[in-house]
Amino acid sequence: MMDVFSGVLSGSAFAGHVTGPYDPSKPADVGHFLLAVKPDLFMSLDDFRERIQYLYDRITGSEKAAGVDRIYFPGELEQLAQREREQTGIPLVQAEIDALNAEAEKVSVAPLATQ
Repeated sequence: MMDVFSGVLSGSAFAGHVTGPYDPSKPADVGHFLLAVKPDLFMSLDDFRERIQYLYDRITGSEKAAGVDRIYFPGELEQLAQREREQTGIPLVQAEIDALNAEAEKVSVAPLATQ
């Protein structure tokens, strides 16, 4: 359904024809789909929270494959990374710092301070 909403309906590429993000040979022709839902139009917020908690528990409590320590809910890894980045900053490799500092020098801006 995401291919229908993001590709077919948007007029963008679909069915495997979106160019990868690191392929500069042609435009990606990627489409986007956003949906906002007001759960309390369908049920009480308490019922929604209870039902989503049940879903979360079922998914994250599922049997894990060998070598898997934890099952994450969709978006949970990103949420955890965001919290960490807000506390510790965004990690950059030296090549990124050097490139940013080269651009900063061109416009007379102080270089990035690294720890």
